[in-house]
Amino acid sequence: MEPLVVHGLFYRVVTAVNGASQKFTEARGSPPKDLGELVSAHLLRAAPNDPYGGSLYFDDNGMIRSTVRPKYWWDK
Repeated sequence: MEPLVVHGLFYRVVTAVNGASQKFTEARGSPPKDLGELVSAHLLRAAPNDPYGGSLYFDDNGMIRSTVRPKYWWDK
């Protein structure tokens, strides 16, 4: 797959997960520990696949990350 397509897919995943995470945090008072909590809370239908081919996880700041590509263009 073309790199720009993968970046675009990842951006869509990040947008969906961040929105679900924000709703989860507002409802429960604490951020989700993993994607499974968002699925269990019915905020995501299923845990999304990592377009980069790795696994997705939340970092210590609550940002969604890929095990394959832990740094992104928005990181400083």
